[in-house]
Amino acid sequence: MLSNITIYCADLSKREQASAFANNNNYLFATALPVSTALYLSFEENSLSLHDSHINSSISIDFTSGGLAHRLQYGGGKGQTIAKAIGISSKNKPHILDATAGLGRDALILANLGSKVTLVEQSPVLAEMLKQAIDLAADNPLFQQATGAGFELYNDDAALFMDNRIIDGCDVVYLDPMYPEKKKTALVKKDMQILQQLIGHSTAEQNARLLTAAIAFASQRVVVKRPKNAENINGPAPTMSLHSKKTRYDVYVIKTLS
Repeated sequence: MLSNITIYCADLSKREQASAFANNNNYLFATALPVSTALYLSFEENSLSLHDSHINSSISIDFTSGGLAHRLQYGGGKGQTIAKAIGISSKNKPHILDATAGLGRDALILANLGSKVTLVEQSPVLAEMLKQAIDLAADNPLFQQATGAGFELYNDDAALFMDNRIIDGCDVVYLDPMYPEKKKTALVKKDMQILQQLIGHSTAEQNARLLTAAIAFASQRVVVKRPKNAENINGPAPTMSLHSKKTRYDVYVIKTLS
């Protein structure tokens, strides 16, 4: 069954790569605009961008410029709420499995604090965007410094990845499932609208399954990023919760749970 996205490429040098990606994932392929779907992934010479024609907006991943690069150079350190939730300190640099990698923003921030980060992303589109962003950033000194402990990407279903022990294990599993659909009519930011259009909202059952797999896989803790007032994921109660302005980090300490 074809998906809600078209792979688009007008660049002759990228056309074979783009066509193969479309065929491998059963996506529509086009060499001219407009396309028949609202979403299209554009293969260009040095970039991959995901477009939504309905809202006339697009997203891409760039680890070497813009806000992410600025945050790597000048952003907060171990005092950030996310770092406290993960348990990063001068004496503890846990191996983190980011099981819902998305656009890779949190993964890069955590890597910049000295941790080895393994990224798992189920969407082939987002995984391809992440792969290219990592490849393009590979020679950048700022990115090299940030990811010196390790920054490895897998395109896989995260729960199965953990169940099947594709890697031996990790200290911390970080989960940032797609936020539940808002009951209010106010629109979320455009980049989140595009992601919601691509992968939809995660269900309560999917989140509970992911949490169960994560608790069995992590050796130190599981950290779940949630909207500040969202309900807990079904399962054991968090050991503690840390709050930032709009976000809550539910922390499940493995020793406490066992």
